[in-house]
Amino acid sequence: MTSAQLAEMTGLSHDFIRQIQSDKTRYNFSVETFYKISVALDISMDTLAGK
Repeated sequence: MTSAQLAEMTGLSHDFIRQIQSDKTRYNFSVETFYKISVALDISMDTLAGK
């Protein structure tokens, strides 16, 4: 899945998704955003967090 596809599935901007993915950017985001991404990827929030 591309970042553009993930952005479309979550209703978030492509630039925002790219910022989250970047190792260079420290970005805090809401639990709601975290949840939207986990739903779009069809994985649990624990898995997404690497727990």
